[in-house]
Amino acid sequence: MFIGHSKHTLDPNTLRLSIPSKLREAVTPDELREGFIAALGLDGCLVLYTPAGWRATTRRQVNLGQFDVRTFQRILFGTAERVHCDVQGRVVLPQRLVELVGLGGEVVVAGADDRIEIWPPARWGDIEASQRLFYEQLAAAYFGTASADLPPGGPPPAEEQIGREKTNTTPLSADGGDTDR
Repeated sequence: MFIGHSKHTLDPNTLRLSIPSKLREAVTPDELREGFIAALGLDGCLVLYTPAGWRATTRRQVNLGQFDVRTFQRILFGTAERVHCDVQGRVVLPQRLVELVGLGGEVVVAGADDRIEIWPPARWGDIEASQRLFYEQLAAAYFGTASADLPPGGPPPAEEQIGREKTNTTPLSADGGDTDR
């Protein structure tokens, strides 16, 4: 499992990036030798999967219309490339993906369970700030600890959340009620 995040430098000439040691520790030496699958991620990031993680992710059954499945697969598989990891834990990122995501110089490398996400720092900051507003509700829904008070369809897209003020600052108990009662 990939966890944690840190800032790193993407070499502007070679597009080489060192995978943080705490993320490399999540894979076996054999998996490191296999390298990663780099692809266009969601919300404006580049993602790295181990080959086994990529297979598991791409085999998930989704409930999309046939047209949507084909379109999604074309984009997902069409942007994906295998990247090799050297003995020092560095990968060369595909130029096309770096340009699509807008990476350059400093980047944020974040563990996200079954994948590593690579973000432009400004975009990471926007996502982190905007999504923090919904963290407690999302965590409750994810872990099934309380009935989450999310809008239908989940939280609004990050672009709509940025700059929004949190309106309810009353802490919730485990059952979703106010703790002041």
